[in-house]
Amino acid sequence: MKKQAVILTVFILIIGGLLAALVLLRGRPPAEPPPTMSMIGSIEVYSFEAPVAEVAVRASDGSADYTVVRLPEDSGGGDPIYMGAVPFSTLSGREELPLDFAKTNEVLTWATGLIATQLLYEQSDNYAAFGLTDPSRTVKITDINGMSKTLLIGNPSPDPGSYYVQVQGEPAIYLVPIYRLSICMQPETSYMAVGLTKGSPADFYTAQQLTLGGRVREELGEILISPVTAREATPMDLHTHMLRSPVLRPLNVQEAQYELLTLFGLQADSVAAIYPDEKLLAEYGLDQPYATASVKNRQAGDFTLKTGEPDGTGSVYIMRDGVPLVYRIREELLPWLSVQFDDYMSRNVTTLYLDEVDEIHIDTGDEFYRFYLDHSDIGRLAIYIDGREAHRSNFMTFCETLRKAHYEELTFDPIPAGTKPILQVTVTYVDGGPEKHFAFYPGPSRRYFVDAGEMEGYRYYTSSLYVDRALAEVVLAALPNNR
Repeated sequence: MKKQAVILTVFILIIGGLLAALVLLRGRPPAEPPPTMSMIGSIEVYSFEAPVAEVAVRASDGSADYTVVRLPEDSGGGDPIYMGAVPFSTLSGREELPLDFAKTNEVLTWATGLIATQLLYEQSDNYAAFGLTDPSRTVKITDINGMSKTLLIGNPSPDPGSYYVQVQGEPAIYLVPIYRLSICMQPETSYMAVGLTKGSPADFYTAQQLTLGGRVREELGEILISPVTAREATPMDLHTHMLRSPVLRPLNVQEAQYELLTLFGLQADSVAAIYPDEKLLAEYGLDQPYATASVKNRQAGDFTLKTGEPDGTGSVYIMRDGVPLVYRIREELLPWLSVQFDDYMSRNVTTLYLDEVDEIHIDTGDEFYRFYLDHSDIGRLAIYIDGREAHRSNFMTFCETLRKAHYEELTFDPIPAGTKPILQVTVTYVDGGPEKHFAFYPGPSRRYFVDAGEMEGYRYYTSSLYVDRALAEVVLAALPNNR
């Protein structure tokens, strides 16, 4: 019995001790949490009440060193060639350069205040660990009253997309998303306008002259294009422009216009360099340009572009004369880059618009035909040969066949010495304009050399198909009229 009493007493004591301990624990105040190291949310880093007058950006690696300043209220606008907003700001020391005023304006607006996502530390004893003793970038912001603050942008945080930021002279360290800092993380070149030329594609038709040159055209020659003159224009002629060099030929506007229209209102993709030196120009291939394009246009303004060689990635470096910037542009925006003159010239050997023709002389070597065109009877063209009417429909067929003869293949093969032409055609005009002469000489593989007297130093082959047909049809054209 005693043993059982002892066990019961011990059990009661244990239970009582546990109950007493529980009461004590419930009556004790809870332990306080550790001190808070950060605040999360929309945390103001700084703000200005007055408008910002100046933003100076400096990068420790030298990639940025520029100042955006507010312009006086009465300052004028920029050059209308360059796209962008009406300027109320500029890049100090770069006023003579084409600036993207929308971007410089945006900097002053951005600089009025900054919001962080986290106040990381109210103070720290190791700012170097955050990259703030030697910041990657400093941004000094000054308002119109002369009050200023300097942002120190340190290392990127382990959390992707944020940077450690401190206001100089203040102990707090903030975490700021990169998207709220990106505007001051850009290089100076990002503030340059990328407009290369002004105007619109329609300005091609008002240009007085276009010239395409450069190394790419050294072999075949520089291309010179200008509108047709009043003497060259005809109501029936669809040609609005002429190739003046290296040959005198009508421009195939249908082929050329869509490529040459791109010269006007041309926009680059980015700016690669400011004030390039000779070494940099050579690096970009601009010391000896791969291609050049010069335009004289009283309406859209004169300009000259020069490019480096395509870099193999679909891009080209390009400059505009008088602007000390190197731009980068997609090759596809420069379809005229490597064209040669024969890509643009009209391929017709002759157009033979009979309303303008006075006489057509045909020499086949064995026979000579002289056709005279009488325009006196309005509404009906009469064709005469040897004092009588020629066969009108046969003559029309012959002329249509001649129109189908084309310059088909550029060649540097010489016409063999002593070779006589198989067909010569001379055309005179009612208005007394200069006569046109072209001849066909036997060539290799059922082809003929074409000599039109307007392509000195250049020769073309044409298929024998239409020449042989014209030789047969001229005999029929000389027959008496059968009306």
